Amino acid sequence: MAIKMNYEVGNDLYPDAYLKVQKIIGSSNTVEEYELQPDNTEVLKLTSVPEHMANIFVYPDEEARRNNARPVHYFGIEFDYCPITGGNIYKDAYEALKNVKRFQGETMEDV
Repeated sequence: MAIKMNYEVGNDLYPDAYLKVQKIIGSSNTVEEYELQPDNTEVLKLTSVPEHMANIFVYPDEEARRNNARPVHYFGIEFDYCPITGGNIYKDAYEALKNVKRFQGETMEDV
């Protein structure tokens, strides 16, 4: 799986770049919020919220990606994933990658 698109890094343009989800990191974040009780007291409530991050490697072309050459760029994105539904976490990461604001209006191809 990868996304093929034009990718610019600094002054370099890679017209057939491959963006690949290289690694996914899952964790949980504890969110604190106060809950108002019927007697008007507040109780601190801790909720665990899942967080997911995908590391994206950018290869200049298909050959570099297939041969695991050194990427020309890399970055991370946060994305939503619900482990309860049992969906494909990589598919969700690629969908989030397609929706990164920087890439809006760009032509992307799933490869």
